[in-house]
Amino acid sequence: MQVLPPIGRILAFLRKSQKRSDTYDPRMPDVDGQVDIAELFARVRATLSCDPPRELECFQPGVAIVSPDRSVSVLRLPASTRIPQRVLDNNRIGIPYTNPLNITAVSFTGVCAPKLADVIRNRMVFLAGILPFAHNGHRIVVFEGHESGFEAALKDADVLIIDSAMLPLLQSNWFDVARGIFRYRGRIRIFDRKTMDLSPAVPSKSGVGWTYAAEPDGERSYISCMMEILANRPPMPVQLWCDEPLPDLRRMAITPEEIEWTTELPFDYGALSVEEAMRQISEVIAGMNWPPAPEGEARAFWFNLIEEGGGTRKVYMKLLVFVDGLRGRSLKMERLLPTT
Repeated sequence: MQVLPPIGRILAFLRKSQKRSDTYDPRMPDVDGQVDIAELFARVRATLSCDPPRELECFQPGVAIVSPDRSVSVLRLPASTRIPQRVLDNNRIGIPYTNPLNITAVSFTGVCAPKLADVIRNRMVFLAGILPFAHNGHRIVVFEGHESGFEAALKDADVLIIDSAMLPLLQSNWFDVARGIFRYRGRIRIFDRKTMDLSPAVPSKSGVGWTYAAEPDGERSYISCMMEILANRPPMPVQLWCDEPLPDLRRMAITPEEIEWTTELPFDYGALSVEEAMRQISEVIAGMNWPPAPEGEARAFWFNLIEEGGGTRKVYMKLLVFVDGLRGRSLKMERLLPTT
């Protein structure tokens, strides 16, 4: 049985390696256009969902590979593979989630489905970069992104990840097509081959229709953006409930500048954890106990808002965290006007 190095060493090797393989150079291949891609992807994801529970030692996380001829194989890591917790945590920040996601990924993987040894030997950086996401329980299917199946491949997807090397090879309106299917539910990420970073793509008024998000994804980034909006609007209470999605910041914006800024934020509000957002606001920012006592707790606090030009301004807030008998935990926050 082949013994493979830890995933951290594999990724480090791929970052440092400059060797290229003509076999796996990114390109748009000819494909079998007669296959029903939507049905194929649904069937493959159902297969991935049938994996044994991750607590079993035999569990082998896998990524499904759809080849240009539409044959399918699953690239699996050995059950003994241990992925560093920091890698898994970074993945959770890169793509926040509360439940396992359906991920459609776009990259050229060769003319036939690869084996794990091929990924290492041929410097298939993209596949190695997304393999750790399978450890988080996500159902990942990779294909080349051909126009004939692009829309259908997104029908049941929550996230689209695109290998940066494939961007010039996709149909010119790929972002509009993806957004039209996802609406505000799905998320689009670009995997940078050079840095191995996963960056959110958001709508833009530029000619290509998209740009990289100015803010990162995740609960911490959401909180920062929400606090900035609250600091710049008339005092108005905002309430978070654990049984509802986080408030949509686009509906909180007032000025034209704020409205445009919020449309370029990467958040899928239903995918962010309300519980984690409330914990960070109360415990990390306000220094309160979490979880709250049944009788609740109130506190006033302030934070420094960084303004344009580099200056700072103190913003005062009042906060109430409590437990509702029917709806569970809640947090209510409102800006305070400074007293003279």
